[in-house]
Amino acid sequence: MNKRWVVVGIVALLVVMGVIAVVTADRKYCVFRSPEFSHAPYVIPDTRVQIAVWPGRGQEALMAFLQTALPEKQRPSPWVVKRLLPHEAAVFLAPNLQTQSIAVTTFVNEQRLGPVIRDAVNEANLARSLPAIRWSREGMVAEKRGILTLRGEVPIDAHTLELTQTHWTDAPAAGPLSLEGGHAIEVALDNRDGGAFTVLSALELLKVSNGESNPDFYVGMLANVSWMRLSADFTGTNEALVKLHIECRPDVEPGTPGSVQFVVDMGVNEGKKALEAKGATLAGASRVEGNAVIGECTITGLEKLIPAEETAVSAGAAAD
Repeated sequence: MNKRWVVVGIVALLVVMGVIAVVTADRKYCVFRSPEFSHAPYVIPDTRVQIAVWPGRGQEALMAFLQTALPEKQRPSPWVVKRLLPHEAAVFLAPNLQTQSIAVTTFVNEQRLGPVIRDAVNEANLARSLPAIRWSREGMVAEKRGILTLRGEVPIDAHTLELTQTHWTDAPAAGPLSLEGGHAIEVALDNRDGGAFTVLSALELLKVSNGESNPDFYVGMLANVSWMRLSADFTGTNEALVKLHIECRPDVEPGTPGSVQFVVDMGVNEGKKALEAKGATLAGASRVEGNAVIGECTITGLEKLIPAEETAVSAGAAAD
């Protein structure tokens, strides 16, 4: 009888120790599932560019893609990946012409292992990989369980400031656009007051064919654009559907949407060549509907866009 109580006591002690270990691990590493939160509180009135990713949407296609695209030794466990993918990750950029800076907010609604993600980001050399952004000294912080944020700013150069103030003299937009939702990836650029142009120009993303930044080349066209939306979704194991909607200002000349479509088609052709060089394909077309340019493209062969193991190793050796 005494031995039985001893065994019961030992089992009870082991259970208590196990519970304590699990609770301690959760407090330190957040191993239990975190709740889902909206990114809405992080969109401020000046926000003009929003980029959001919902990894869980179409995750079965994503898992199948990883299984076919990666060498066997590099394939992650689908069970693990599904439990570690963030609920959402987003970046918001808010230009302010008075302070001549663009506020950058990175929002991550992590599913698990928030402290691990935070520490990994803070140990990375963000200043080297993203030199255009001056990141906050505190780095990524855990605001609460399930929410990680990283803040910074981008200075607005004098030429970008001059172009924006010259081409957008109307009253500022009433408020930021809202993301439509329902996609795996979504991008919204609000240019009603030139805010999206300011961001793209300050980050030197308005490049011409020789690869150099040239905002003067694009400012005339973008002055006629109110907003742009882009979305992407998996439609198969190695296939994605990309949709584009560019809405021109209501007072533009009749031929303006056609001119915007011409520039869009040029960009699509360049993208098609780049994808074909890697073994993937891009097929689709754009059309003009009233004051809007609508485009839909299907990208196939996504596995070709991940470097082969041998290529990656060779590239790493060359970098060293």
